[in-house]
Amino acid sequence: MLSTKFRPTLAMTLCGLMLASCSDNKNAQPIDLSALSVGLSEPDSQGYKAEVRWTESGVPHVIADTLDSAIFGQAYGNATLNICTLADIVVMAKSQRASYLGEGENGQWLESDFAHLALGVRARAEASWGQLSHRARRALIAYAAGTNHYLATT
Repeated sequence: MLSTKFRPTLAMTLCGLMLASCSDNKNAQPIDLSALSVGLSEPDSQGYKAEVRWTESGVPHVIADTLDSAIFGQAYGNATLNICTLADIVVMAKSQRASYLGEGENGQWLESDFAHLALGVRARAEASWGQLSHRARRALIAYAAGTNHYLATT
């Protein structure tokens, strides 16, 4: 069972991953979504198989036979449209923004790194991995695999 201290951290992390697909960027260029439909006719090296299709309005629809493959496909779709946001979340959680982006305006990335390090975001997540249910770990592994598949094939 997850401790009550860990539940908010897990919830915030999962919300961050889900909200990564949201953007208020008014200058974003439209993407030709018709070229983005992808399907894995053969399972990837980890056994995930999914098809991702986008609606005209940019909503990814995932077709898969298993929940893990659906999560893999959702992650692939999210990475297709939001890889920069996902990368920023990873760098932020690892307290490495200043390492990759410099100090930032008025030291904003240094402050971000210090705050996330002081809060122990990464350390708590790593320490709590074993407390997650098998199902939750499988879901997170499938999500990471979908993102990694996008990176490997782009």
